[in-house]
Formats: sequence, C-alpha cells, structure tokens
Amino acid sequence: MCSSILRATRVNAALFAVVAVVALWPASTQAQTASQRAEAEVIPSLTVSGQASVSIAPDRAEMGVAVESRARTAAQAASDNARIQSSVLDALRRLGVTGAQVQTRSVQVSPEFQYPREGGRPTLTGYVARNEIQVTLSDLTKIGPVLDAALGQGATQISGPHFTLANPDSARREALDAAVRKALADAQVMARAAGVRVGRILEMSSGGSPGAPEFARPVVMMRAAADAAPTPIEAGLITIEASVQLRVAIFP
Repeated sequence: MCSSILRATRVNAALFAVVAVVALWPASTQAQTASQRAEAEVIPSLTVSGQASVSIAPDRAEMGVAVESRARTAAQAASDNARIQSSVLDALRRLGVTGAQVQTRSVQVSPEFQYPREGGRPTLTGYVARNEIQVTLSDLTKIGPVLDAALGQGATQISGPHFTLANPDSARREALDAAVRKALADAQVMARAAGVRVGRILEMSSGGSPGAPEFARPVVMMRAAADAAPTPIEAGLITIEASVQLRVAIFP
C-alpha cells in the first residue's frame, strides 16, 4: 500500500514538473522575442544594399530544332515529318551529338483552315505536323555545324542558341562576395559622413534571385538552301548578378 502511494506521488510530481515547463515555455519564448525586438529598436543602425555582377564565358548552349510538314491528311503529314526529323537526328549523330544531348520538346499534328475574307465557314486545307527537339552542347564549336546539318536535312526552324553555364555556383559566389564588399564600403562612407562608426552586422540577406544569368534573346533562324554559307556563332559573355542588403550597427 505504501509503495503504491509512493509511486503515485512520484508520478504526480513528474507530471507537475512537465506541466510547469510547458506553462513557462511560451512565456520564456515571448520574453526572448520581446528582448530581441527591444535590442533591435535600441541599437542604432543603418541599412545599405550592394549589387555586383560577374561576366564569364558560357560553356553550354541549348537550341531548339523543329521540323514542320504539311499534307492533305494527318497521317501523311505525320509520316513526312517523322522521316525528315529522323534524317536530322542521323545528321546530328554523325557530328557526335549523343542521345543524352537530345530531348524531344513537343510533337503536334493539327488541322489547317482557310477562312473566307467575306466570312462564313472555314475550309479544311490540310494538316501540319511539327516535331521539335532540344539539343544541348558542351562543345560550343559544334553549334554552327549542328545548325547547318539540321537545316540541310530539312529542319524548318531553329531557336537559340541559348548560352548557359553548366555550374554557375562559383561565379554566383564571386558576385555575392563583391556585392557584400560594396555594401560594407558604402556603409563606411555613410558612417564617416554622419560622424559615427560602423559596428557589427545585425542582418544580412540576398535580394531577388542572385546568380540568375542574363542571356541574349534567342533568335529564330530559317534557311531553305542547304548550300548556304556556314552559320557564324559568337558565344560572347553571360552576366551573373547578385544583390545583398545589410543592416549594420553604428556607434559614436
């Protein structure tokens, strides 16, 4: 009997301790949050922002290669389109473009209509089939030959090239580093002008999408003659930008 009473007393004491901790935890958290807010309000500070960019040569290119075919029936349009696109893919393989570098974007077959100028019911004139693939190249010297080979085998539309970086992290971090340095330099100038000194960093964040590359707009190219002059390609540079915002403490 005594041992049962003793065990019950211990259980009640343990439950009381748990309840006490749970009851005090929100108050402790609220007190800490209030303390942090008070500290943020008390510490004099200034907020600065910095932007920086890094220009770097791209090491990857993406482009779309499309074939459009027209025929009186949907089946014939699709068949003609498949034959031409297969020839295009064979030409790319001969240039060393592997299957991992080619991905189908879309395959479409749709009717075409002629609409009378005076209005009325449109007339079905045939069907158009379209097959578009995306080609990704890490050897930028192949861009021109790939485009010429595709057009020579019957491709009707080229979009791109769209230049990118296979691994933009290094350039992004370089831009972030420069952006932080610029922000701190501006903070020093502002503080000196105001007759105060810069202390520790209270808050720091990156704005927007740092490291997002800026690209030239894709171009659309079409060529009917297979013996046209080789396509010249200049990769140039792409720009990676970063922006940061700092709030630093200041003191006399």
